[in-house]
Amino acid sequence: MSNVSEKEQLRRAVRSFGEWADARFPVERYGEWETEYDDWEHLHQAATAMLRCECGAWDDETKELLLFVIARDNEVEFVADQLTERQVIVLADASIHSVHRDAKWQLAVRLSKYPLATGLEQILLALADDADEYVRRRALMALADVGSPS
Repeated sequence: MSNVSEKEQLRRAVRSFGEWADARFPVERYGEWETEYDDWEHLHQAATAMLRCECGAWDDETKELLLFVIARDNEVEFVADQLTERQVIVLADASIHSVHRDAKWQLAVRLSKYPLATGLEQILLALADDADEYVRRRALMALADVGSPS
């Protein structure tokens, strides 16, 4: 058993990914560049371990690390598919002020799977006002899926 916390494991896995990305794509990143990463298993394991922790105890850094991983995992969506309803809501709310557009739209899609509730609708409305067109479109589709009067 490791003495390293789940958060520290996640932090290290994200740092390794970032170092790889900076070395491999120092100037421009386009298309599905993330899929070329060779150590997705480690990044997925670290994120999954963090998801087993109570999301009410996640601090802002933990949420940001998870949003980073979800955003980078936008082709396979492995991490987003592991989220519980509560985790989706917590991370979607945190994503509103995040730069991770590829996390935002994935979370909006998952929010569309849950019954309409005031908090959920407010998050989707905020995402529907995002600067990114694709995030806005996915949030609007999710609002329609949950039957929002908005």
